[in-house]
Formats: sequence, C-alpha cells, structure tokens
Amino acid sequence: FMLENKRKVLVRGSLISLIFLASTSVFATNGMKLSSYGVRYGGMGGAGLALGGSAMDVEANPSQLARHDGSQFELGLNYIRPTFIYEDEFMPYPGASATNQNGTSNEYYRNKVRNDDEVMVGIPGFPLPYVGFRKKIGENQGFGLAMYAEGGGGAKYDGILRHTPGRGTINQVAQNMMGSMLTGAVMPPLPILGDQKLISQNLRSFMAYVRVTPGYAIKMGKLSLGAGVDFGVSKMEWSWTFADPGNLMKLMGAGFEYESDIAYALSGKAGLTYDVSDNFAVAYSYQSRAKLRFDGDMSINYGNPVFWRKPQVSMNMIWPESHNVGFAYKVTEALTMAFDVSYIMWSSAINTVEFNLDSPYFKMPFGNYVQGMAFHMKWRDQPVYKLGFEYKPDKVAYRIGHNYGRSPVTEEGINPLFPVVTEHHTTLGMGIDVSEKLTIDFALEYAHRNTVKGSMMSDWSMFHTMAVLQNCDVGLAAGSCDFAQANGTFLPNYESFTYGALYNYSVTAYQVNPQFAITYKM
Repeated sequence: FMLENKRKVLVRGSLISLIFLASTSVFATNGMKLSSYGVRYGGMGGAGLALGGSAMDVEANPSQLARHDGSQFELGLNYIRPTFIYEDEFMPYPGASATNQNGTSNEYYRNKVRNDDEVMVGIPGFPLPYVGFRKKIGENQGFGLAMYAEGGGGAKYDGILRHTPGRGTINQVAQNMMGSMLTGAVMPPLPILGDQKLISQNLRSFMAYVRVTPGYAIKMGKLSLGAGVDFGVSKMEWSWTFADPGNLMKLMGAGFEYESDIAYALSGKAGLTYDVSDNFAVAYSYQSRAKLRFDGDMSINYGNPVFWRKPQVSMNMIWPESHNVGFAYKVTEALTMAFDVSYIMWSSAINTVEFNLDSPYFKMPFGNYVQGMAFHMKWRDQPVYKLGFEYKPDKVAYRIGHNYGRSPVTEEGINPLFPVVTEHHTTLGMGIDVSEKLTIDFALEYAHRNTVKGSMMSDWSMFHTMAVLQNCDVGLAAGSCDFAQANGTFLPNYESFTYGALYNYSVTAYQVNPQFAITYKM
C-alpha cells in the first residue's frame, strides 16, 4: 500500500512538472495547436507529413516510423515570443466625463494594453522543450516515443482602465459594496488610492495540453501504416480581477479566479504513407478528438465574505479531431518540396464552454444567482496549408516555408483571454551535419500581425455593455448617473443603454519563434 502511494505521488509529481514546462509556452499558432512539431519541419512551414525522418513523426504521422532506417534521439526547444495587443473604446454612460489614459478629455474612452509575456523572473517569452525517439525494428517495422506540448493558449494583461461604478471614488464604491455584503459594515477610507475614480481590469489565462505518444508502424511494399496512442495531461487557469489604477491592491467584491486540477485524456492517431515512386510520396493521417474534464475551484466576486467558500467547478472541453494530407516530392537530388493540408474541427470542440458550479454563486445582471457560467467562444473549423522547401547540396540543409490557416476565432467569440488569432507564418531553417551521427537544426518562424475586431453581440461586448447599464438607477432622470444618487439600486435606464452600447474592441497578435534541436543517430 505504501509503495503504491509513493508510485502515485511520483507519477503525479512528474505530470505536474511536465505541465509546468508546457504552461510557460502555451501560445500556439494554428488556433491552439502549434504550427509544427520538430525543428526540421519548423523551418519548412510545418510541412513534413509525407517527408518523414524525424523522431517527432510519431506526433504527425506515425507511419513514417517504418520508412527510415536506423535509430535516432531528438531533443528540441521551441521558444515563443508572442505579442498581444488589446484595444477598446467606448462612450461613458451619461454624466461621466470621458478621460483617457493620458488624462486628457475626449469623446471616447480608450484603452491600448500590451500583454506581459514574462513568466519567469528575467526571462521574457515561453520556452517549450520536447524529446523524441524512434527505432527501426528489422526490415519493415518501426517504433517511436515522444513527449511534447500539443498546444494551448492564454494571455496576461494589466491595466485595462474602467470607470468605477456610478463614477464614485474607490472609497465610495468599497464602502457601498461592504454595506451590501455585510449589513452595517463600514470600511475605513483608503488614503490616496481611495479618491480615484478609475479601476484597473486585469486578465490572466493559460491552458496547456501535454502529450506522451508511443507509436508503431509497419511497411508493406510501397505502403506504410502506423498508429499511436496519446496520453494527455492538461491544466487551465484564468482570472478576471480588479484593482486600483496603479495595481497596488486588488478590490474586493468583484472578479473571478479559476484554477483546475490536472485533467487527463486518452486519444489516438493513425497514418499511412504511399511511395508512388522513388521521388514522390503521399500521406494521410487522422487525429481523434480528446475529452478533457477540468475539475477545480473558483473564487466568485473576489474577496466577498458572503462567498467565503470557493465553489467546486467542473468543465468539459474537447480537443478537436483533425484530418491531414501531405505530399513530398524530390525535385532533384538536393532539392525537396513538401506540401500539407490539415483540417482542424474546432467548431465541434470549442463552441460554448460551460463552467458548472456546485452552488448558485454566479450573479446575473438583474440580481438572480445561478450555478452555471458559459463562454460562447463560437470557433469555426480551420483549414491549414503548409508549403516548405529543403535544399541540401552537402552537409548543410537550407529550408524555407510558409503556413497559412484562417484563424478559428470569430468576431462573435473573440476575447482577450484567448487571443490566438495569427494566420500567416513565414519560416526559415538550417540543418548542419556535424558528423555522421550528430545533426544540429535551427528554425525561425514569424507569425504575421493580425487583428480581429469583436462583434457588438459577443459575450465580451455584452458584459461591458451590461456593466455600463448597471451603473445607473432606473429612477434617476435621463442623463444622470451621479454616484451619490445611485443608492445601490443598480438597474438600467434607456439613456444608459444608448451610451453603453457604443463599445468597440479588438485583439491583435504577432510573434517571433526561434527553434533549436539536436539529433543523434544511433
């Protein structure tokens, strides 16, 4: 019994360590999937389904494990430097003066906030290691094993400025909130900070999905068949909190903080490759869907003593299935071309994401409490096109490629928590045969700048419109939202709606992604 418990602790500890490594690199490029797995393919736009020759073939097309002689060990690092920019503008509710971030008056209030990509002290960006091994068994069989991050998403923003409810000072808002939470409670005024009439909205999120995949393949003449089993672990966190404009102190009574336990998933993949000739090969692979159950807990209305217990939360998420077709053509002895097409079925996986609470803690805009929270993501399916070239006249290989996949994120579902909106990716790469057994590969990927503007009917727009609606009392005269008159009855009037609906926002993303790998042939 004691040995079994120790074994479970060791296994769980290893999984947590693996999740930590992946969670520092959760920004992907084709939706929440990486654009390539393996540095050689990374220099060719991610194309390599029919090419083969990497230990990471077990991820994309396990049939390649039987097509190449020898054994090899590959250790790589994918280092991602994303930039996300969140922008919005809106006309304040009646009676509030519009003041932008530099303190000047304007018709619209504007935010422009860049993400903070530092997750380790002094280390910007997100390092993503992977390791793979493959071995030829006899003449016609092959085996492979790899550990890698399949994908994920997330962002971090501080300092999205908002007006305080009713345009009162932070002291007034806090005292009013404490009085509504605990009858008769009086909160002492906060010096300096408490006189401000702006609050900071802070967002953080990540979702990491890591896999360990063993695979097997057999070659029968010109046809190679292979399959793999994916053992996946995942973790998700997000928070949506408020603070003073200088982010020195979190404000109580509003916001959410969610953290999941480790989720486990089992899925599979299969692939085939057919050698049409010595110079031309075609391939197909299928990746099944994986179901991730994220159990965890959530802080509702951060710091509100009425909700002293964090409710337990459950959420089911599907990692999508995909179909992939590839071609590889050896143009000359030195020049090779590869072209892949993938179809990732995001629409059936990430449409509406529901968080189910064990108690009715979530407050709706008109005061009722419910046990469910829903994010209407409304992602669409994503076709991805990858084209790459490799020129190797001697011991040095030169690579170039391009990857295009229309972002699965729609105007109706975009929000800054998961801003994976890049579409075009240009890549360069190089491979150097240091010796007969040792090869060093480099690649550089640039994800071009892309912007998605949110729809007025998205959840994000509706939340901020409703937040503005709740700042005016229905009994007040049209155009008046003075905090001293609001008396805590936060119900909308028509005038506040006409102003609050004038809300626009967008998310922009681009990134630079250097990659490095060492391959040792045994």
